[in-house]
Amino acid sequence: MNKKSLLFNAITALLLALMGLAAVFYFLHGLSWSGEKGISLNGPWRITENGNVHSAVNLSDFDFGRQLKKDEVITIERILPVDLPEQSTIVVLNYLSTVDIEVSEKNIYSYGHDILDQGKMLGSGYHFAELPTSPGGRKIKVIFTLGEDNAFSGIPAINVYDSGSVYVDFASSQFWNLFIGVFLFSFGAVISIISLFMMFKRERYIRMLYVGLFSMLIAMWILMSTKSAQVLISDLAYSTRMEYITLFSAIIPFCLLILHIRGYGHDRVNMVLLCANVILTAAFDVIATGLHFMRVIHISQTLNVFHIICVVVLVTFLITAIRGKRERTHSAKLLNIAVLTLFIFGAIDILRFNIHKYLLPTTTFLESSVLPFGALLFIMMLFLSTLSYYYELVLEDAKNESLKQSAYTDPVTGLFNRAYCEKKFQVLSAEKDNDYILIAMDLNGLKKTNDTFGHAVGDELIRRFSNVIEKVFDGIGECIRMGGDEFCVIADGGSAQAVEDAIKKIPETEKKNSIGIPAPLSSAYGVARSTEFKPDEIEERAKGRLYAEFIYSLADERMYRMKKDMQEGL
Repeated sequence: MNKKSLLFNAITALLLALMGLAAVFYFLHGLSWSGEKGISLNGPWRITENGNVHSAVNLSDFDFGRQLKKDEVITIERILPVDLPEQSTIVVLNYLSTVDIEVSEKNIYSYGHDILDQGKMLGSGYHFAELPTSPGGRKIKVIFTLGEDNAFSGIPAINVYDSGSVYVDFASSQFWNLFIGVFLFSFGAVISIISLFMMFKRERYIRMLYVGLFSMLIAMWILMSTKSAQVLISDLAYSTRMEYITLFSAIIPFCLLILHIRGYGHDRVNMVLLCANVILTAAFDVIATGLHFMRVIHISQTLNVFHIICVVVLVTFLITAIRGKRERTHSAKLLNIAVLTLFIFGAIDILRFNIHKYLLPTTTFLESSVLPFGALLFIMMLFLSTLSYYYELVLEDAKNESLKQSAYTDPVTGLFNRAYCEKKFQVLSAEKDNDYILIAMDLNGLKKTNDTFGHAVGDELIRRFSNVIEKVFDGIGECIRMGGDEFCVIADGGSAQAVEDAIKKIPETEKKNSIGIPAPLSSAYGVARSTEFKPDEIEERAKGRLYAEFIYSLADERMYRMKKDMQEGL
């Protein structure tokens, strides 16, 4: 095994190990907030809901046993412990509901009634209410009015903290979420800015832009969904709205990235499937956001639809991966591992969310999403894949540049020459299942031009035609002058649609490049693809020749057939 393979395998093993550690860490983190540096008010509570009264209830064990409805009122009350600090703050985590807190029948905190009256979506997050001095032994009542159907399925733990340290304790409890969110946002912003500048040089750097946009959106979602953003943003309705918008929007640059990698230059079915993914995700984002701001339906109610779309995206990715040619590069392998990691974490989180909401609402550790760590691993692997991809491109460019400066350059046109083509044919013929397209091209009227206007004009005609094929096949294939009036283009088999589109541009491009010369440009061409025959059939027909030479002979025959048809049509 070579050093590159060893390094790749080591990186892969390290990332998989980190994924496992992240899952364990996050499991423990899900247990850490309850009671951390504070006093848990888990029970006993008296809970009143839908006319039913439940006495001596522990919040961690209580299950409503049904789906709650919008505008339903839930009341919980108990006597506060006598050993509370003199200056205490109660912290209540709540989802999409109004919150009222009363101590000794006196309201000390109220949230959300004005928002609910306006028909807007309420926020989710932590509510901090300072209790009266020496609150121990007093009766406390917390009243929730649901702003959405099934806003929550269980009541999260309620804790009391010393007022002097409550906000410091909260910030420290959110350290890892803050770290991941800020790091990913900064990382995404930096590479997005870099890629925007690099795109002026080469369009292919748009791949890095998609990675950057995805990183920033996921970072914002992490900060909003884990409620870490409350360290900076106090408006719960705004942060909750942004939680959904950033999550729904993040999938769009992800789908664009996969389209860029697996769609362009591959077969038409892949292109259609991946384009449909982009359209579907973008349309859902626009519609869900638009309906929310028009107050037709709150964006939180479309989450299940988003889960279905995520499954569709996963299935499409798997289909295009299966249909695509076998990935041999390290960047492609890292991409596959990155996407697999994201979807594993995503599937686990969708499962966690629905199990906690509908089946096990009292299970505390299910309250913590695993997606922040999954997103961090995914983006780091995606970044490594992108760096590997650009490293491979740099090596390929350096190799191509070296070849161009060697004996493989045609002196008249600057294109590759026959010697390069023969070497390339050897590479293409090394494996029977290589998929490639060969285009044989012939410049019409060169001999007549040489005889009538001289070889200087003939050479200019050749140069003009080489400019034509370089322009139309730029980024699609390698252009070669075989000698005289014969040219060849070599393209990857996955670029069939791009080749077809390029050929259609030839006549118009020839017309534009004919200005200023006495003989107009005109050409004939023939196209052949290696997959037209099974590998064994190619071997039989090649009769000792290189497989690529046989495919080129087919293209050449088709080119002369076209040339004959053109002559007969005159």
